[in-house]
Amino acid sequence: MKKGFQSKVKVRIVSVALLLSFCGGAILARLYYLQVVFHQKLSSRAASQIYEEVRFAPKRGDISDRNGRKLAVNVEVDSVFGVPSRVKDPPATARQLSRITGKSARSFLAELRKSRSFVWLHRRVSPDVAASIKDLELEGIGFLKENRRYYPQREMAAQLVGIAGIDNQGLEGIELAYEEYLLREAVWLVVEKDARGRDILLSGPPREILEEGAEVRISIDEALQHIAQKELARGVREAEARGGSIVVLAPGTGEVLAMANLPYFNPNEFQRYGPRYFRNRAIGDLVEPGSILKPVLLAAALEEKAVTPRSLFYCEEGAMPFMGRVLHDVHPHGYLDAVGVVVNSSNIGATKMAIKLGADKYYEYLRKFGFGEKTGIDVPGESPGLLRPVPKWSGLSISALAIGQELSVTPLQMAAAYAALVNGGTLYRPYVVREIIDDEGNVVKRNGPVPVRRIISPETSRRIRSVLARVVTDGTGQEASVEGFRVSGKTGTAQKYDSREKTYSNKRYLASFAGCAPSDSPRLVVVVMIDEPEGSIWGGSVAAPVFSRFVERALRYLNVPATEGGRVLVAES
Repeated sequence: MKKGFQSKVKVRIVSVALLLSFCGGAILARLYYLQVVFHQKLSSRAASQIYEEVRFAPKRGDISDRNGRKLAVNVEVDSVFGVPSRVKDPPATARQLSRITGKSARSFLAELRKSRSFVWLHRRVSPDVAASIKDLELEGIGFLKENRRYYPQREMAAQLVGIAGIDNQGLEGIELAYEEYLLREAVWLVVEKDARGRDILLSGPPREILEEGAEVRISIDEALQHIAQKELARGVREAEARGGSIVVLAPGTGEVLAMANLPYFNPNEFQRYGPRYFRNRAIGDLVEPGSILKPVLLAAALEEKAVTPRSLFYCEEGAMPFMGRVLHDVHPHGYLDAVGVVVNSSNIGATKMAIKLGADKYYEYLRKFGFGEKTGIDVPGESPGLLRPVPKWSGLSISALAIGQELSVTPLQMAAAYAALVNGGTLYRPYVVREIIDDEGNVVKRNGPVPVRRIISPETSRRIRSVLARVVTDGTGQEASVEGFRVSGKTGTAQKYDSREKTYSNKRYLASFAGCAPSDSPRLVVVVMIDEPEGSIWGGSVAAPVFSRFVERALRYLNVPATEGGRVLVAES
């Protein structure tokens, strides 16, 4: 009996031992699986339950003009976030936030009902809004400091400088084109929470170790830009026009000194404007240039020795049958020499000159002057324009192209071509960014003049400047004159093509003036285009005065000595 009992006890002990050994082995196997085999996946899952990361963008670099004046900077502002698990009454909280910010309560409520430990509610708010929300002392609502892009000059060069979005990313203009320099790599704020998602700890690298973006210093001169925008606005207003553009280049380098478009917009409030306001019309809008193209024709004809300055053309007393149509001049002329054709802007004379030069040669020079291809300027949105090859020309094309029709150009292309006409004959690639400077003051990138090709000789260029000076003194551009200076330029009045009617409009025009100053040693090339003026439509009466007023103020600012009449202009204090 005793022996049997002992045997049963031993069996039970062995069974329990075996069971415990099996359980221990199973536990060890499970631990091995969890800690060795499945370790990485479980660690990631645990971290995802405990931590949540929020992207935090560092400061963008400043954008400055050529003299270091700030055009785009950063200001530190509050951003409002929420911890949904801590908000006791989400509907009431959403209504209170809506009342202060103007955003819909529904959008706030949607965020506060998310099963997350951190939600953005309103990014980069004004100081007044932040103060009002703080006064409410709402449970579960907090604030983080973020950087907001601020444009201290408001509309100044807005389409060129561009805009940055709510997450600090560049959206337009230089802000977009130079994003890799302006904005360094983002960092992350770590949100730490407990098992119920209640406790929250915001941490992350100190603000002082965030790498700030580089400063982008551009070729625009703030003072010249201000003058350009003011005079363009005045010209558009007086002409009751739809809009306009002005481009100012340094003719010997291709630097853009000013570039403005109307209508303007305020980049500090860009959400209030539509996409059409952001478009840089000076590089993206296509127009038929009209008579401001005639100096290009004359330069090609002189360079190829197809004509001389004294070559005579009979201008048919203002009307000439051509390919089943009748060409007209605004004012009737008999014989004009090649210079007189441009000075008096004769369409008939220009047509005969183009025929003498020949279609192939004329097309070759139009391409050399950069028409039909992008200039390569270092900002986005540029159009290549439109120039059809000779095999696609009609019988009327030689005449149309002689007077600036049947091709489309941008104001910038026209300015670059005029720079080549007057600078000695070299086409330069326009550029906007001069240099990029890191946060320690080192220049990490520098742009300079890039000659594309030589088109005409210095002698032909000198002759063209002289012809354009006569346009101002004796021809259609007399309202472009500037007291104390000899200036050069050409007027243009182009009918706009009506794609719906498939013909040129008799009501919609583009008035333009393109020129340089001073004539003998150009410092500025200026192209002014006024879109759809009312009343007077002529480039000589609409665009030329804008050129005159801009150039007078610009030369005074640049302290350029007067070249006519013995009067020296100096900058006003």
